[in-house]
Amino acid sequence: MVGDEISLNPIIDVSSSDEIWSHPDTPLIQHLLETAENTRILLSEINSPKFQLDYNLNSSLLRDLAIVISSLHDIGKSTGYFQKYIRNEGYKNNPKKNHANLGMLYIFWFLYSTEFLESYTHNQLQKIFIAFVSSIIINRHHGNLKELPTEKKHLRAGFQSLAEQSENNILKLQLESTRSHTAHIDKILSDLSVYLTKQIGKTILLPKWTTFINLSNAQFSDLYKVGTKITKAGDSFKRLCEDRQSKKDNSFTNFPFNSIMIIQFWYSLLQESDKTSAMTEEIIQRVSIDLNNLFQKNYFKKFTLTSPLESNEKSNYVDTSNYSPPRIKESSLSSIRTTRPKIYSEVAKYANFCDLSTRIYSLEAPTGSGKTLSGMNFALTLRQRLLEIKNSKYRIIYILPFTSILEQTHSVMKRMLGVINDSSNVLLKHHGDADLKFSRQEFSDIPTSFALDEDPSTVSRNEEEEEPNVSAFYIEGWNSEIIITTFHQFFHSVFTNNKKNLRKYSKFSNSIIIMDEVQGFPLRYWNLFDRFIPKFLDFLDSYLLFSTATLPGILTINPPIVSKSASSLFQKLNRTSVKFIDQEIQPENLIQVLHQQNVFDSIQSFLIVLNTINSSQIVYRSVSSDPFFDDWEKYYLSASITPKERKNRIDTIKSKLKGKEKVVLVSTQVIEAGVDISFQAGVRDISTMDSIIQTIGRINREGEIGQGICYVTKLINQKKRLLASFVYDKELLNFTIKILQENSPINEKSYRKLVRNYFELAKEYKSTKTSRDLYTYICKTDFNNVEAKFNLIENDYSVPLYVTKDNKAKDLLEEYREIAIIRPSDWKEARNQYYRIKPQMAEYLINTSIRKIAMISTDLEQEKWFWILPMEQIQNYYDQTIGFTTNLPGSEELVW
Repeated sequence: MVGDEISLNPIIDVSSSDEIWSHPDTPLIQHLLETAENTRILLSEINSPKFQLDYNLNSSLLRDLAIVISSLHDIGKSTGYFQKYIRNEGYKNNPKKNHANLGMLYIFWFLYSTEFLESYTHNQLQKIFIAFVSSIIINRHHGNLKELPTEKKHLRAGFQSLAEQSENNILKLQLESTRSHTAHIDKILSDLSVYLTKQIGKTILLPKWTTFINLSNAQFSDLYKVGTKITKAGDSFKRLCEDRQSKKDNSFTNFPFNSIMIIQFWYSLLQESDKTSAMTEEIIQRVSIDLNNLFQKNYFKKFTLTSPLESNEKSNYVDTSNYSPPRIKESSLSSIRTTRPKIYSEVAKYANFCDLSTRIYSLEAPTGSGKTLSGMNFALTLRQRLLEIKNSKYRIIYILPFTSILEQTHSVMKRMLGVINDSSNVLLKHHGDADLKFSRQEFSDIPTSFALDEDPSTVSRNEEEEEPNVSAFYIEGWNSEIIITTFHQFFHSVFTNNKKNLRKYSKFSNSIIIMDEVQGFPLRYWNLFDRFIPKFLDFLDSYLLFSTATLPGILTINPPIVSKSASSLFQKLNRTSVKFIDQEIQPENLIQVLHQQNVFDSIQSFLIVLNTINSSQIVYRSVSSDPFFDDWEKYYLSASITPKERKNRIDTIKSKLKGKEKVVLVSTQVIEAGVDISFQAGVRDISTMDSIIQTIGRINREGEIGQGICYVTKLINQKKRLLASFVYDKELLNFTIKILQENSPINEKSYRKLVRNYFELAKEYKSTKTSRDLYTYICKTDFNNVEAKFNLIENDYSVPLYVTKDNKAKDLLEEYREIAIIRPSDWKEARNQYYRIKPQMAEYLINTSIRKIAMISTDLEQEKWFWILPMEQIQNYYDQTIGFTTNLPGSEELVW
């Protein structure tokens, strides 16, 4: 291959070209200026994180240095090797064309050796550490962040290499390869200096490349020695950023967090700015539409008969804070219906007058009381207030534990805001299987004419849909005003070193985060959450609202409650009760026991929620063979059924229940995940207390009957082991059983108190070791271990299985395989085609256990990241009613 030989005089002549190139059609100076300008635009949209002011650093450090880093990040592309590579003249797989290392060394030398940082820092150690952090960001902008000791060794090794005379030294060869065109590089640095001087507001003179390349071996050796001070500088910087009351306080509760957040924030800005220049050349402009006004109007249009709209039609702002619904005779049903708009108005009033120095709030309200819309009302009202006070547009990030509840929440918000596509610059949906279509919507005026019960996509709007790869780029970067996403997407972008996830980190700044169903956040990370999140919010000038029916004691502080009516509603409701059947039952005997308890008397709908797929399939067969249910509509739900079929069944069940038909549903925990559905009674196999409450939320949800009952049982296998113990912690199950034994039967008014008791027991029991370890890694800025040790899904031994159950599934699989073939020759087109079919393929993907796959692997096919159940094997392993099943001994399924 051309250029593979090592030359003793590696001067590669690129002087025949008038340009030094960054990408095949983009001059390096253009890309660097675009990236710097993108960073400037991103920073202009947010208030600078508070670390600069709080920790006595110059208030413009974040902004100024971020722009400098972006302007220099690819300066290493000026080597002759990279220029040959970008012109398709060789070096494709040759390490000599790599460019990040050289850029790392240049920016460290510039920041350390010039006076640029003098006005931002207060001592030499601070200056060294800021220069070091900047070099890390440039060195890793094409990869993932690594722990600081490794980065320190890397930086020192680079300067040591340049100080040596070794003929085979790649860095030395790269530097020498720029000698033929140093004048071109100096011109780039001069142009960047002009830009930086204008944007930063003071004279910036980037050192000439000619000077850098002609540093003596002794000078490079001196820079190597400076690297020995980095550890001491880092310790000094962390002490500056921490909040310890005493140097003797070494408890894990007072670890400093700001150093890791500073690095992640700068790195995120560079990722977003660099990729935008390379991908689209355009930062998505923020939308100016009054979302708060639109949301308020549509809420009262849909959910109330009278509203504050009539007296405010001519106003640009709808004041909902003093609205009171008409009084109706008290009952569970009337309490729910009349209290919903009251809660809605109370949270708006609270958002208008709350202390903005408080970062965390809570909306704790019973299931069915309108938390979703009230929570969004709080966020939109607070957003409007912050816009008026701080002149900054705060993004709203709505996070939920499961994709099923995410889809439901997104659907509601989509209708309330009149958004056409699933993802746009107004409202965006993001999870692993989301449809990667992004459009830019422009509203000439606030749309209020469409019917909220209809699909808003039928309403004419100005919109522009992006190409699949660009759409994916915008969605994954959260380029929208309101983002609805999962716990996984959010927290794995906070506790991470991954470049793809960290790209969205800067979007956390100036955000209002709604954390719905907060009890779904793993107990093992509560201490981490308690100590880290308040600092995270303060650092990024952001706010958090807990929204839940069962608020756990996740914080040592008690967040202010944004609605008193929501809290008092707990004492007014009597929709359900819990009765504990304290006996061990095998799944095949469950229906018989329920008959003995007369649970089916005088009801028309019944919900059965179990812990394992295997037990749910056994119980469903019992129901199907029971003559009692001959005139009932029988349904089954679990993760063994394809997502497409699950959605169809839920829609059908809702319709049947609405039509007052007799319905029995056997399900696993998938029904708990926020599915808006209501049965007259039900049974739940023993689980943790919060999970039981979630199931109860699917019974008599609207208070449509006097009182619904949820029975709790203890299912066991042949070896008399609780099936729940395959899924839940045994000690947490013991806490739940103890509470049920001491209090059954339990009325709804007692749920809140008992759940809080449960969480107190759980919090005391659960070890803080996992959180403590993560504190340590964060304190040390140990990115690798932060990424490796933080995992929301613990012991997930499942794998994806593609179920080729119909011709569409078969066609999609064939198309996927064709895309895989063309990828090496045209990977961009292949990626576009894959993005088009990915959401459709996701409708046929289920997660199942590795053990179950191993049992039948000879009958399956395998792709790179998923297994395939071929169409010819469907009749053997996929039942059209209960889904994927092996019917083999020992196949107890742990996956929902």
